[in-house]
Amino acid sequence: MNQKIAQRLAAAVLTVSLLSGGTAAAADDPAPRRDATLIYGGDNKIVVTPTDLNLFQEGMMPGGESSQKLWLRNDYGASVNVYVRAESAGDETSGFPLELQKSLLEKLKMTVFVRVGTGQSLVRYDGTASGVVGAAGSLAPSADAPYGLLLGRLSSGGAADMTVTVSAPQSLGNEYQNAAAKVRWVFT
Repeated sequence: MNQKIAQRLAAAVLTVSLLSGGTAAAADDPAPRRDATLIYGGDNKIVVTPTDLNLFQEGMMPGGESSQKLWLRNDYGASVNVYVRAESAGDETSGFPLELQKSLLEKLKMTVFVRVGTGQSLVRYDGTASGVVGAAGSLAPSADAPYGLLLGRLSSGGAADMTVTVSAPQSLGNEYQNAAAKVRWVFT
């Protein structure tokens, strides 16, 4: 099955599940851990809590991994598409040259899963933390995807869990010791 067909199939399954009112929490999981909540209430605006959302764990070691759980909910009266894109937020004032930050993001692996109402986790992105290129899509706007990566379509009152996992390769060198890189996550 070629990659385009697989992506379309995954998007269709996600859309059908979310349109049927998929919810984030499983019936046997009354209080799942959530690191952030994203709520769409209309006016083309998604409210993110906490506002300083950081998907990367500080102090990650080679071979280490961190996961962040986000909850997406649509409080608007109609179905909406939810997109995410990554924008560089790095600057020289962080104490690390921009080229080192960019290089670090290109070495970290990132996977974005969306769990739909059926409990099935769909991989929506699998690539580098820079977000530029991935097997399941790109987190950077392009001519084909001006808003970034389509996470799915949420029905009115629908919700879904999103898990972002970032891992550092065991081979990550000492030049990245204590290094940090920032990415601004934009949800639309």
